[in-house]
Amino acid sequence: MTTAPRAPATKEDDQQKSHTPDTLRNDDARWKDKDMPEAEHTARPQDYERPKAP
Repeated sequence: MTTAPRAPATKEDDQQKSHTPDTLRNDDARWKDKDMPEAEHTARPQDYERPKAP
């Protein structure tokens, strides 16, 4: 007869453990910085090539 695996009997909840996302969160991370500034939408239909007439 097999028994189902049980969770370890600890008094800590998942939120109180050390490796929960809220304790590891870093809002000042450098990888969140954008590489290039946001570009304005300045393209107009006249800026694109038109197909040649048949």
